[in-house]
Amino acid sequence: QLFPLDQNLVPDYLTRTLAEHIKQSLKIVPAEQRYHLANQIISTLSTFDNELDFLNEKQLPPPNEAEKNLLKEIYNEGNTPKKTPSTSLSFPSLFTGASGSPQLGKELELELESADKMDMLVSFIKNAGTNLLFPALKKFTERGGKLRIITTTYLGASDPTAIQKLKSLKNTEIKVSYDTKHSASTQKPILFTGTLDSLAPILVLRTYLTRR
Repeated sequence: QLFPLDQNLVPDYLTRTLAEHIKQSLKIVPAEQRYHLANQIISTLSTFDNELDFLNEKQLPPPNEAEKNLLKEIYNEGNTPKKTPSTSLSFPSLFTGASGSPQLGKELELELESADKMDMLVSFIKNAGTNLLFPALKKFTERGGKLRIITTTYLGASDPTAIQKLKSLKNTEIKVSYDTKHSASTQKPILFTGTLDSLAPILVLRTYLTRR
C-alpha cells in the first residue's frame, strides 16, 4: 500500500541523496579545486531564495599550510600508529557488502584496535562469523579489552561450539536468552567504547555474527 510522502521528511531524503552526489564530485575534481567547487555550491544555494542570503557568510576559506595536517592520534615515541577505520565518526555509514564499499568485518577489526570495550547484541552466533573475527577479538581481549555479548536461541541457529570458543577469551562475558516465545530483534547494535566515550561508534545492523 502506498502512502503520501511526509513533506517533513523530504529534506532528509534529499540531503542524503545530494550528499552522496557532492561527495562523488569532490573526489573526482582535482584537490586544488575542491574548495572552489564547494563554495560554488554554497553560492548557488544562497541565490535561490532571499531567505538563503545567510549562506553568503558560509563560504569556505582554503586551508593554510598548518590546517592541511590532521591530528589523528597521540602515541608514545617508539609505538606503532594504529590503523583507523575508513568510516567516519562524524557521519553515518551504510554497510552493503558491495564492491568498493567498507567491509563490515574489516571495520570491526579496526575499531577493536583502539576500543576498551565492545558490547554486542546478536540474534545468533555462527562458527563462520566467529572464525572471521576471532583473531582480532583474541588480540583485543588479551590486551585488556572487555567483550560482552548477548545472544539468543532464536531458531536454534547458534552454533554451541562458536559460543564456547568466544567464551574461552579473556575478559569476555556471554549471556544467552532461552526465551523461545518471542522473535529476536532484527536490529543488532554493536557498541565500542574507548577513552573518549563521547566519540564511541555505534553500529546498528540487520545481520548476525555469521559469514555468507
